[in-house]
Amino acid sequence: MTNKSDNSRNSDVALLASWREWLTALEAEMSATNERDEKRRHVRVEAIQHSITETPSEGVEGIGVKLALAYFLDGFDDDGESAVSAYLDTVRMLDRDFLAEAEAVVEREAMGPSAPSNAARCHRERLPRVAARINSTRDALKSSRPTSSTK
Repeated sequence: MTNKSDNSRNSDVALLASWREWLTALEAEMSATNERDEKRRHVRVEAIQHSITETPSEGVEGIGVKLALAYFLDGFDDDGESAVSAYLDTVRMLDRDFLAEAEAVVEREAMGPSAPSNAARCHRERLPRVAARINSTRDALKSSRPTSSTK
């Protein structure tokens, strides 16, 4: 008989493994040298994204993976401050920034020796907006949190 803690570890271990697999597949997609190869690799990226979405998260690591993937793919709408705040909480709790890992993959490919693929160009164009949004939310959250006063 397994307890809830074991199930939590198992689902989050699966999500972390899928995250690493997704990062590798994303890098492969962006390094494609022709459109046909890029499309073929994109099918793999989407399959892993679907797997991450369908795998239940039982712990903060899994929630962090899912929030990072959602933000990377879709961003959060203009009222998404609470979602960004939740993501930043996972970064703080885990001392790991999953979104930064995805951004690093995009940046590596954008700086590579060959011309960037369509996928790399698309993701690279979104990065400044993503980073600005996270930074402004982080700053807003810092200024809105009460500071502890010494007596």
